[in-house]
Amino acid sequence: MTTPPVLPFPLADLFPLIDGAEFDELVADLPAHGVREPIWLYQDKILDGRNRWLASQAAGRPSTPLGAALDVIARETTS
Repeated sequence: MTTPPVLPFPLADLFPLIDGAEFDELVADLPAHGVREPIWLYQDKILDGRNRWLASQAAGRPSTPLGAALDVIARETTS
């Protein structure tokens, strides 16, 4: 099963992507431990968790982002 790509939210670019050995270690850790921290979406884009998302795709263990909660919080606080 292929997971559709999810684009990063523009503010996510404030934090660098990991690469090289650090990324490889994250990918290798996923089969044993899975994604430990959630991948958060806002407006259907990754706000936090780009490295986790990319690593889960590379490991062949698609992870489900959590997005509705942030969109609901944003609507409630701006209403």
